[in-house]
Amino acid sequence: MTERALILVEPIFRGSRLQVLANVIHVVRCHSQRPIVIVTRRDYRTDHAVQLGILSIPQVHILCADTCLGGAWNKKLSRAEFVQVTQAIASACELNPGADVVFMALDEYLVPLAFAKRTSWRIAARRVVAFKYRVWADGRGFHDHLNRAATSIALSRTSGELVVFDERLRGTRIAGQPVHIVPDPWFGLFNAELRSEARARFGFSEEDFVALTIGFQDARKGFPLVLAASERALRDSGRKLFIVGNIKEEFKPRLLALKAKFPAQIVHLDRFVEEGELPYVFAAADVTLLPYAKSFTASSGVLPRSCASSVPVIACSHGLVGYRARTYDLGIVINTDCPSALATAIDQMSVELGTNRTRWARSLSQFSQATSLRAFEESVWPLFHD
Repeated sequence: MTERALILVEPIFRGSRLQVLANVIHVVRCHSQRPIVIVTRRDYRTDHAVQLGILSIPQVHILCADTCLGGAWNKKLSRAEFVQVTQAIASACELNPGADVVFMALDEYLVPLAFAKRTSWRIAARRVVAFKYRVWADGRGFHDHLNRAATSIALSRTSGELVVFDERLRGTRIAGQPVHIVPDPWFGLFNAELRSEARARFGFSEEDFVALTIGFQDARKGFPLVLAASERALRDSGRKLFIVGNIKEEFKPRLLALKAKFPAQIVHLDRFVEEGELPYVFAAADVTLLPYAKSFTASSGVLPRSCASSVPVIACSHGLVGYRARTYDLGIVINTDCPSALATAIDQMSVELGTNRTRWARSLSQFSQATSLRAFEESVWPLFHD
């Protein structure tokens, strides 16, 4: 008997969205040979996709909608672009009757989906599941109300089931449906045993106190706060700032000025870091900086990888990242997003690592186990069990 197909809709196909897609495919392939069709954009081929192996998995087929990112890292689809995506979904459903349709990263086309008319793909699909990568909007502003309303409407129109990475929604129902909670997982060789090798690789001594900030460096990730706090934190010559990732153009002059003041204390990997190198990046650090802005409304793949490397974090108290750091004792949480608070937290961490490392190692390990690929598999596979 031929297994029903799985149609995964992922028009963004970059960054963390691509990682979530890869994890879902991994789970399905561990248990099943269901045919998988990925509906995505024309310009989907990237080095990251190749590294993750998505493009070479047997019985995984790519169906391109007539849309592209045009070189952007991310974007929200317009209604016109989403029409192109729905046409591709309809074609996939026509070729694979009775398939399950899974919307990955629902956030990037939430409004067009909420107001889209019922189409042939919905009639043909047996089941609809939607992954919401950004956390459920819990604020009281207009955009938060709009986000919640659009999510409910989209689920109602598609009879879809919602999957979120936000455990704060456990036990709730949206649009009459239960919400499925899954961890945002990590995988790979992340561990503290790589520390000495990692430090030698990136030019740090064992005595250095290394603060890591990783990912695309912009205001959402709190990079201006990191730069301002470093003005004070780096006055101690034993401290190093380890920046990994590309920097938004507007912040490059400030970084150059900071480098001029502290030329021997800033290490910047201004490039895409491959999956195999990431464990060394985290292992080289003493602390990972996560002072994300309030506009950062997603889960974080950095957090579990830091925990798996036994590296505590400094995070702002708001959002899901702050909630997790505070609830699971993953480091120091600051209640304000001002530079002096972050600089003080770096001072505090450099002192407390000596006395709290064992306690933090335990809580970091517990969190990393709860967000492992195995934990993700146990949560996700029941959704796709045919």
